[in-house]
Parts: sequence; C-alpha cells; structure tokens
Amino acid sequence: MSAHRVCAADELAPGERLFVELEGREIAVLNVDGLFVAVRNRCAHQGGPLGQGPITRTVVASEETGWEPKVLDGCVIRCPWHALEYETTSGRVPCDRRWRVKVYETRVVDGWVEVSL
Repeated sequence: MSAHRVCAADELAPGERLFVELEGREIAVLNVDGLFVAVRNRCAHQGGPLGQGPITRTVVASEETGWEPKVLDGCVIRCPWHALEYETTSGRVPCDRRWRVKVYETRVVDGWVEVSL
C-alpha cells in the first residue's frame, strides 16, 4: 500500500475538498467536519463526478436499523448528476448496500494529509 501526501491538514478547512490524481485515479479528498476522507471521484451509477456533489444528510430505514429511521448527518456525499448518495466513511449507498464507491485510507501524519492506495 502506497501513501501519498496530498496537502497540509490546515490547508483543507471543514467543508472543503481537493481533487488529486494518484496512480491514475482521480480522488476527492474531503474534510467532513474535521475528519479527512478520500473517495474515488467517480459515481458507481454512471461515472458522474462524485466529489463535486454536496456533503449532506439523509434518513435511512432498513433491516439493519430495525426499520427505525436513522439520520446520517453530514457524512453523505450526493452525486451531482442523479443524486445517488454514498456514506463518506464506507463508500456504501445507505439505501442499497450492493452499491459502493472506493474509499481510501486517509490519515494526518506530521500535519500532512496522506491517502493510501
């Protein structure tokens, strides 16, 4: 697994995003309320620019939640093309766990955001 330094942690404020190409993959690096996450910038539905979509909230009721509504607040990214939503930490679509995008390990080391492929 190769780690890539993408930016200084203090250069990417909460709510901001950065697009980088790493090993031939376009990656969106997001600061979600102080948590850095990196997702493949390609929606699994039709290849839309996922990282350009809003980071938002959604409500899910599923067998996993006992059919009780669960609010996912601020940890969902919505594709700007067709509004398919993905959890930023797992890459899964909350309403249909068969769909997902690649999420990469992200950490802060000595003040730098690193993404591992």
